[in-house]
Amino acid sequence: MLAEQTDSSALREGLSLNGNMSEFGPEVWSDDSGQNQYRVFVLGWDLSQEAVELEM
Repeated sequence: MLAEQTDSSALREGLSLNGNMSEFGPEVWSDDSGQNQYRVFVLGWDLSQEAVELEM
């Protein structure tokens, strides 16, 4: 999954997020507790490690 965060909520490394994750475009994902939400823009999924590294 390659997504860009579009809000200013703090993310920590290793955080697991839940959401639709099946369409391109804006989505809201939440953490495992369901208490924190993060706005993201999905750019792609099912990408190789090399493709993700090229985008970063």
